[in-house]
Amino acid sequence: MLTLINKKDLYHLLSSRTPSALNRAIQYNFKKKGINLTQEQSTIMGVLWNEDGLPQQALADATYRDKPSTTRIIDNLEKEGMVKRIPSPTDRRSNLIYLTSLGKELELPVIQAVNETLTYATRGMKDDQIQLMKTMLQHVFNNLNSFLSNE
Repeated sequence: MLTLINKKDLYHLLSSRTPSALNRAIQYNFKKKGINLTQEQSTIMGVLWNEDGLPQQALADATYRDKPSTTRIIDNLEKEGMVKRIPSPTDRRSNLIYLTSLGKELELPVIQAVNETLTYATRGMKDDQIQLMKTMLQHVFNNLNSFLSNE
């Protein structure tokens, strides 16, 4: 059983300190490499690199963001020429989001920058420790999703 103090430390590690430090490091690495994306934008792009032509709601769901935040991010990506909106052929109320050639060209540099950042973040850790961390974080994530879906 975790004590209140241990729970507080765990809370800060999971919710603020670690994610904030990782996001700042990724953003720093993007800037250093001349990648003109925010970390938020890169998550939307990452989904599109795996499956291009998704509706905005699917992008919101995949990145765990609300629809207004997703719309704002897509608006900015569209202004930068990285994505384009195309009306859905099956639903007049919906747009599908597609990568432009510029958006597609960013995939490899972004993946390299993120991988470099993750390599730095996990330096000194053995492969089995990294795998254990992934397993544990996935377990926490699954528990939280189950908790939210039971509401």
